[in-house]
Amino acid sequence: MTKEIAVVLFLAFSAAATAFDLRERRIPDALNYLFLAAAAALAFSAGAGVNYAAFVAASFCFAYVVYRLGAWAGGDAKFFTASTAFLPLAGVNVTDPVQFLSFLWAFMASAVLLVPVVVAIYWKKLAAARKEVAGAAAGALKPSAAGALGATGAAFVLPGLLSVAGASLPATAAILVAFYLVRIPLWLGAGLAAFAAVSAPDRALWLFAFSFAAFFVARFSQAAYPIVSQRAFTRKVRAAGLREGMIPAYTVFVKGGKPALWKPTPKAVAARLLSGKALAPEGRVVASASRAAGLSKNEIGELKRLGVKYLAVRESMPFAPILAVGEAAFAVVVWLAAS
Repeated sequence: MTKEIAVVLFLAFSAAATAFDLRERRIPDALNYLFLAAAAALAFSAGAGVNYAAFVAASFCFAYVVYRLGAWAGGDAKFFTASTAFLPLAGVNVTDPVQFLSFLWAFMASAVLLVPVVVAIYWKKLAAARKEVAGAAAGALKPSAAGALGATGAAFVLPGLLSVAGASLPATAAILVAFYLVRIPLWLGAGLAAFAAVSAPDRALWLFAFSFAAFFVARFSQAAYPIVSQRAFTRKVRAAGLREGMIPAYTVFVKGGKPALWKPTPKAVAARLLSGKALAPEGRVVASASRAAGLSKNEIGELKRLGVKYLAVRESMPFAPILAVGEAAFAVVVWLAAS
């Protein structure tokens, strides 16, 4: 009965979160915490242990990084964590290295679903940026192919590093992250992949396809998100028109007595997280882009006193229904594969 109860709870949670998100563009913390607690209670009552706790923690860390990058609000991050907590109850085996990353696969499925939704809503604004988006896609092809070829070769040049060769999840993640962050020439990637192609062509092809898809989605998203965000998800508002709750597109801080804008790149975020440094500008923050509650009355007053005439604010998207559909689709795929 555990799986049936989990499905009912997930559907109820998704329906409630979707209703709030569509109507108010927010998901109450109480709703997220309630269903996260329900998922955890159901999982531990069914005998879940450390692997389940690690899965939920990993899902939260991923959602938090996406939140700090400004891709979604705090409520969306909490909804993602709580909703993915039901995946192991729906048949996802978190002891398997590949299925342990199911929160990532569900996110990617949701991202694919998000594309036609964004295009349908903002097609007029995006039409003006089609050349830039196409350029971002073209620019992601070569480094993604080189990195995927290199990762494929490393699985065989350095035996046991990847799960496909029988290694641990941390080693798998480490080598994929390394080949994503460190760009290598295409010829070098092809040379490394040649070792894999000779020893196990079928397995090498599978690994290359997986790595290339993951690298391309990540690189294209990294390049295209600022373009799409600038066109569709932000708008300029006069200082006189600022209202409480609006979320700035950029963090405003004081530098040399004057207001300045700050928004870190994904690489800067990764570097600061790895080094343990605070993810904040070097100066007094006036209005934070990562504050889920948005602008306060005092912050608006200080922005005006500093002489800010316009402020770019974020336009929110209803992520809850898209994330829910993506996660449900992934769970169905896992169920069909197991049956």
